[in-house]
Amino acid sequence: MQLRGSVHAMHAQYWDRGAVSRLTNELIDETGLPRTDLASLAGVAPSQISRWSSGRTRPGQARLEQLRASLADRLGGEPADRVDRTMVALTRAAGYPVDDQRVTEDPDEQNIRALGLPPAETEILLSLRRSQRQQLADLAEDLRRRNEKRD
Repeated sequence: MQLRGSVHAMHAQYWDRGAVSRLTNELIDETGLPRTDLASLAGVAPSQISRWSSGRTRPGQARLEQLRASLADRLGGEPADRVDRTMVALTRAAGYPVDDQRVTEDPDEQNIRALGLPPAETEILLSLRRSQRQQLADLAEDLRRRNEKRD
């Protein structure tokens, strides 16, 4: 029992309260589900979701895994991929290892994650990279439209 407590305490020092709060709120927004539904999917009380979203409580690894699996079953397509990325980031922010191989095959994203930066900094870099990609896609679409008008 003593060993379990010391392992829990060791892992607890590596979680990022601000990132857990931000990512929990992001998850709520992305899913569009009420907190009561998210709590049910995670197997926790609705008040626990509120504690996560305020950064007062560290989510348990088993609960995050359960929530991730439940959301994957409930959602489909692009929303599921986006939510899964948020769940991976939330799990990391809570200080747990996570298998994100199903999340991305993007080498840039894998390289950023491989840097081993704190979760908040990793998410900033990933956000910047996604923004760059979107800007390039928008520019390509704009150029395509201009070329169509010329023809």
